[in-house]
Amino acid sequence: MAKKTASNLAELNEYLKTQLSSVMKQELAQVVKETESDMVEKEVYNRYKPSPKGKPWTYQRRGTDKGSGGLGDIENMKAETAPTLTGVELTVTNTTTGQQDTDMQIADLVEGGDNTNGKEYKHKGDGSGEYLEARPFQKETLRELQESGKAVDVLKKGLRARGLSAF
Repeated sequence: MAKKTASNLAELNEYLKTQLSSVMKQELAQVVKETESDMVEKEVYNRYKPSPKGKPWTYQRRGTDKGSGGLGDIENMKAETAPTLTGVELTVTNTTTGQQDTDMQIADLVEGGDNTNGKEYKHKGDGSGEYLEARPFQKETLRELQESGKAVDVLKKGLRARGLSAF
């Protein structure tokens, strides 16, 4: 790989932000999506099983497989990077919509529980279902990434692959 040179700090800063953005949008976003999918399995799907008797509500889970359309499907997670004053910010948004309410994204509803951000479950029977409670898969995704060090490791590896070895 040819060495990149910068003639001033602004040029160097721009180059570093470009490389960081690339690593974040590709490698880091993939790790975030995979971790979120795992946390959906743990915090959402494993929390309870839908009742086969229809109480409070029966539905077919879509799951976490790629292409399933479920909350844990990484194809429903969109990644964007944006420059900030001090670097680059990665945002991964889960765009999964409800099975019946296809115009409503459900990630924040599942994360916070019924009546989060003005959203509520339309099919809640007598209101006693476990699924109405918060299942914080996004909070747990962040915790897992921080505690495991996976995010930092991916950033280091991605930057090294692009010829940057500052740490």
